[in-house]
Amino acid sequence: MLIRHSYSLKWFLKIEGWYILFFIIYGSAICVLNLYPFFEDYTLPVSVIGFLGIAVAILLGFRNNSAYERFWEARKAWGDLTNASPIFFITSNDIHSTTTKSGTRGA
Repeated sequence: MLIRHSYSLKWFLKIEGWYILFFIIYGSAICVLNLYPFFEDYTLPVSVIGFLGIAVAILLGFRNNSAYERFWEARKAWGDLTNASPIFFITSNDIHSTTTKSGTRGA
C-alpha cells in the first residue's frame, strides 16, 4: 500500500511512463486546435468512416484467427508431449533394465 501523500512529477513519470504525458499534451493540443474555426472545412464523409471501420474489423478478425491457430498448435504440441512422456519413461526404463542385466547396452 502506498502511504505517500504527495507525489512528484518525476515519480509519476517513472511509474507510468512518458506515454501518459504524451497523450495529455496531444489531447490538449487537439482541444485547443478545435477552438479555432479553420478546421470546420476538413470533414470526412460518413461512408469513409464506415469503410474504415469495416476494414479494421476484418484485419482484427484475421489477427484473432491467427492467434487462435498459434494457440491450437501449441495445445496440440503440448498434448503430443504429454502423451509421449509415459512411452519415453517406459522405453528408458526398459533400456536401463536391459543394460544392467546383461552388462552391455542392448540385448
